[in-house]
Amino acid sequence: MQLLHSKRRLLNLSSMQLDRSQTLCKNGGECVGYQARKAARTCNSLFLSDSKGVLLACSEPV
Repeated sequence: MQLLHSKRRLLNLSSMQLDRSQTLCKNGGECVGYQARKAARTCNSLFLSDSKGVLLACSEPV
C-alpha cells in the first residue's frame, strides 16, 4: 500500500477496471463452492486495475 501511495502520480485512476476469475479447485479447501452450471467446485478471485491495466489489488479466493 505504501508503494501505491508514493507512486500515485504515475497511476491513471480516471477509470477503474474490476474483473474476476473462476478457477476449478481440484484439492478443495474452505473457500470452495459448487457451481451448478459448471458441475464442478470452483474458487473465485477479484482483480482491480487502473485504466492502463496496471494491477492494483487482488482478493483472496472467495
